[in-house]
Amino acid sequence: YFAKELRKVLGCPVAILNGSRGGTRIEAWMSEGALMPFEGQFDPRKPKTGEEKANWNTASALWNGIVAPIVPYAMRGAIWYQGEANAGNADLYRRTFPAMIADWRKAWGQGDFPFLFVQLAPFMKIVTEPQESAWAELRDAQLHASNIVPNTAIAIITDAGDPEDIHPKRKKPVGDRLALAARVLAYGEDLAYKGPSFKSMTVVGSRVVMD
Repeated sequence: YFAKELRKVLGCPVAILNGSRGGTRIEAWMSEGALMPFEGQFDPRKPKTGEEKANWNTASALWNGIVAPIVPYAMRGAIWYQGEANAGNADLYRRTFPAMIADWRKAWGQGDFPFLFVQLAPFMKIVTEPQESAWAELRDAQLHASNIVPNTAIAIITDAGDPEDIHPKRKKPVGDRLALAARVLAYGEDLAYKGPSFKSMTVVGSRVVMD
């Protein structure tokens, strides 16, 4: 959907290098050098049955197997959809995600190329009362990255989740929102590609006025 939308608006084919792998942890996508500042901070992961000989979800495994081989290719930017496997340690993700983006940009040597990513979709039963949520904390870590890392954009898909499916079927809104951000950050169009964000608040009598 991302490529189709860009093809339609740009009027030319858009090549996509697909490096997808489900159920991954962020440390698997980072180089050994990028992980050095975080040594000993990741939870040890017990391999699943059949993974003992080739555990693709260990530190740097997917960097070595998927990312490094395509580094020589020139590109306009990257899109990223991951985070569920790191929910439960959002504080660490808050630091490793910006480090991973910097790691990729350093490897390609093409400056701060656009890095567009998807915030986690809702999953599991929706509750009406406030409660602790590892996924909400991870979403906040993702939002933090979009605020501090230059030339990035976050696609919010709170309306496109499925409480009974960790992999919601509605992918068109995801692709379309990423494409909208790419049109601005990668192709220089002048478009509104993100919604309003909180800046400040003022209490006026019994009301709260937000800017």
